[in-house]
Amino acid sequence: MLGSLATFGYASKEMDVAQEITCALVVNPDACVIDTRLHPWCGFSSYWRRSMLERSFAERYIWKGNVLGNLHHREPEKGIKLADEEQGIAWLLHFLEQGKTAILLCACAGPSRCHRTLVANKVRERLGTQLQEYQPGQRVLTPYGPGRIDPFVPIEVQRARNRYAVLLDMPNPLHRYFFAAQFSPFDLVQPQLIA
Repeated sequence: MLGSLATFGYASKEMDVAQEITCALVVNPDACVIDTRLHPWCGFSSYWRRSMLERSFAERYIWKGNVLGNLHHREPEKGIKLADEEQGIAWLLHFLEQGKTAILLCACAGPSRCHRTLVANKVRERLGTQLQEYQPGQRVLTPYGPGRIDPFVPIEVQRARNRYAVLLDMPNPLHRYFFAAQFSPFDLVQPQLIA
C-alpha cells in the first residue's frame, strides 16, 4: 500500500506549521519531513535551518533539495526548474511505495506558486488513483456508515497524519479518524431499486 503525501510551507500564517508537523510525526510513525528547499536555511527563524531540523527530527528529516529544489527560487519570473526532476520524483515514488508518508517542506506560505506543489502534482500524475487522497467535505463510506471529510481540519494536516477526520451522518455528528484505506468515496445519489 502506498503512503500519503502532504505539503507544508513554514511561512504560512494559517496554521502553526511547526506544531502540525510535530503532531503528524507523533501520530504517524511512517511520516518523514522531506525538505525540498535548494538551500535549507531560514533567515528569520533558526528552527527551520537544516541543522535544527536534523536535531529535532533525526532520521525522520531528509533533505532532498539537491534533486527537488527549485533552481529558479531567486528568479521566479523564470518559472520553476527542479534541480534533478527525474531523480527526485523517482526517489519520492520509491519512498511512497514503501508505505511512508512524505511531508514536503518549503518556505513558501502559499502553495499555488510554490515548487513543492509542482513536485506533489508530478507524483500524483505518475501514481494516478493509486494515491488515495480525499478533499474537504467529500462524501465517504466508512465501516460505521456514510459521512464526510471534516472541512474544518486542514486537508494537508489530515494527509500528513495519514488519518482523515470524518463527520459521520448521525443526529449528533460524531468524529472518527480513519486511514484512507478504511473508507471509500460515497455518492449520495443511489440508483433507485425497481420493485
